[in-house]
Amino acid sequence: MVFRYCLLLCIGGLSAGISSVESASECDPSRDVDLKISIKSRLNETGHLVAQVKLEDGSGMLQDKKHYWEVDFDHDTSCSSLSEPESLPDNSEMPDREIPGPFYELIPNLGYYKLHNQPRKWFAARYICQKEGAHLGIINSQIEAHYVKEMWNRLPKLQNDWRKGFVFLGVSDLRSERHWETIFDEPLSRTGYYQWGPNEPDGGTSQNCMALYVDNGNLIDTTCEQEFAFFCENTL
Repeated sequence: MVFRYCLLLCIGGLSAGISSVESASECDPSRDVDLKISIKSRLNETGHLVAQVKLEDGSGMLQDKKHYWEVDFDHDTSCSSLSEPESLPDNSEMPDREIPGPFYELIPNLGYYKLHNQPRKWFAARYICQKEGAHLGIINSQIEAHYVKEMWNRLPKLQNDWRKGFVFLGVSDLRSERHWETIFDEPLSRTGYYQWGPNEPDGGTSQNCMALYVDNGNLIDTTCEQEFAFFCENTL
């Protein structure tokens, strides 16, 4: 992904009596200003685009409420050089995707998946997925939830109590209560799937990790110390 960034600099007195000439002089590009704007973007492992903007002002200029900065982002999905834009490569030019590890199953247009029916605590499940070159699963659509259920139904279950129908997901509100986000720091609302069960989430500060009830696709909150099955994925 390549971005075009348009930076609009407006520095000038807003009080009455200051002429446009005086305002223009304050925008003199030769003026020394200890100001740094950093823009960092990346495509995370779930296929979402994340951008971060950092503004550092060493001059104290931004402390004056009469001045303001405005930064506009223009997202361009094409690949561009400094001269002419270039199109993205087609599938034949893309490198082959490395399979994360043994026993991963490819689901077309979604990614590689592996279900672990050996129960683990949430942090242990997350670590196992990372060790296998994948990440703790995140549901992004009804279609994905359906495939997870299909794979789940093929596996023997190691638990014989109420826990046998649940799998951990890579979502929690560990950083901020009731602000559910993925392990990639994205809000749950951006995943495309937030089908909570009735009266869920209901655990308060004692239940900060998310699980999927495979039978109906509902989400629940649960303690991270609970031991559930889980699935790992590596998104295409």
